[in-house]
Amino acid sequence: MIQFLPLSIFAGYAFRYGVPTDDRWVTAFQLGGVTALPQLIFVLRQSPPMNRLVLGANVWLFTGGLAAFTQQWWLMRLYGVLGESGIFLFIAGAGVVTTLAAPAGFIGAIDAPPAAIRRASLYLLGATCLAMAASVVFRGNPAFGAALPVMALALLQRTLVTRVRAGQDAPVAAPRPMSLGGL
Repeated sequence: MIQFLPLSIFAGYAFRYGVPTDDRWVTAFQLGGVTALPQLIFVLRQSPPMNRLVLGANVWLFTGGLAAFTQQWWLMRLYGVLGESGIFLFIAGAGVVTTLAAPAGFIGAIDAPPAAIRRASLYLLGATCLAMAASVVFRGNPAFGAALPVMALALLQRTLVTRVRAGQDAPVAAPRPMSLGGL
């Protein structure tokens, strides 16, 4: 989970003493943006495809940090209006671009059939939209509005990559009917 270190630094500082003040919010974005930049540079240079969830989160942090450093208060206000859903908006943006333009898709799988990658990427994109909806419903609650949906997306992404690489085209297995014949 080192990939989510910048996001953890941001959240840890922002919510350390409860609801963030404006000053703590700005400083949290500055810290998050500064830690997101080297990680963005590092993950963009990786030979296996980078985690697209991390890409979206780090672009969100870097953009917020840049706005905080350059005192672009209009953008900071927009981030405030979006709340937790802003991170999922950036992740969804990364998802749309990589699903349409990257061979590894949104899931970041290599050595798998392109159709399976695209299908799994669309499932992950749909799940990202559900996570964004959850962030709106649980606005102001960092655990249910951001942390748990991000963890759920990370788990789903790993599951989809594993299934696609194993040649299991359907991202979710259908339940098998139970039989008492073997008893």
